[in-house]
Amino acid sequence: MIGVYQKRIGPVILRTATALWRRPVPGGGPVDIGDAYTHDHRYIFVAHGRLRCIDIRTGEDLWVAPDTYPFLSAHVTGSGSSFYFSAQSQVEPRLGAVFRGSTLTGEAQEITIAPYLDSLNNSSVGAVPEGIIQRVTPITVNGAEMLAVHSAFSYEDYGYHSLYRYSFLGLYNPTEGIWVWNTQPPTIWVHKFSATRVLVHDNMLVCRAVNRVLALELSTGDMVWEKDAVDRDNDNNDLVFYNGQIITYAALNSSINAISPIDGEGLWHVNIGYMQFNHLSSKINMLNGVVYVCSGGAANAVDLDREVKVWEIFPSTLRKGSDSDGFKECVAIPGVNGSLGRVVISTNRAVYCFEAVR
Repeated sequence: MIGVYQKRIGPVILRTATALWRRPVPGGGPVDIGDAYTHDHRYIFVAHGRLRCIDIRTGEDLWVAPDTYPFLSAHVTGSGSSFYFSAQSQVEPRLGAVFRGSTLTGEAQEITIAPYLDSLNNSSVGAVPEGIIQRVTPITVNGAEMLAVHSAFSYEDYGYHSLYRYSFLGLYNPTEGIWVWNTQPPTIWVHKFSATRVLVHDNMLVCRAVNRVLALELSTGDMVWEKDAVDRDNDNNDLVFYNGQIITYAALNSSINAISPIDGEGLWHVNIGYMQFNHLSSKINMLNGVVYVCSGGAANAVDLDREVKVWEIFPSTLRKGSDSDGFKECVAIPGVNGSLGRVVISTNRAVYCFEAVR
């Protein structure tokens, strides 16, 4: 297959890939691997409302967490041998609870969050949530582990869609039990914070909001710069950092884009082909200078050094029938002992594993 998505060089041969293994996941509903966490060979993700850990080498189960986390978020993050997620509290009637778990056993303990969130959250068990912690991301600040916390409040259900009126992004010190800062976007009705990956670069916290990419001062939360995102009206797409550039995926444009961390100005983009109308939440993942993303049901890889698409995979070419609805999410995982990395890609019913480009 000849690729025509190049930016600076001539046509390239799009590589094909053979699945190392395929793992059906029992149950109904989506397999949410877009925010999975990997430590050693353990791969932790959410599938059908349950936390699961599989061996990335074989696809076999290592553990499945008990079904005891109502309102479990699909965002699983981590640091070292600990992983983090949010769900309904197990000790009091509120949704704004954060849990830290062991990648070895899956056992998790609830982390107490200071009353800043509790004072705004008056929900009861089983009720429509007034406020919820959407994502917790551990980051290192001056040698200490902090938590970047995405939360939203004042929930309204219109039947055909739901709306959180207010969104917050805060930096929390779990050791001291205090908020370093918490903030709202400059115009809350237009630029709500998005519960996606945050980047730490040059004393800035770079994050997404609806229609915007924002850089906040890491120590205070004050705005450094904000720019229109390429993928306006779609706030679910992630950021990665590579070689002095911020890389983002624009689903509506179906392109990989590079912007400057200094001021947010655009640098270059690569069109990867398929419009993503039905899969607007696909996250990008980077490994060894290659970005992986699902678009239009296909899994794609873009070489950031050459600014060119290097392979694409459709599940229908691997397996007919149940997986033909397309790939949804992907996660790239480093190799060990000089081996190639691996790319884990999901459909609604199964998880696949492929060798990475490098």
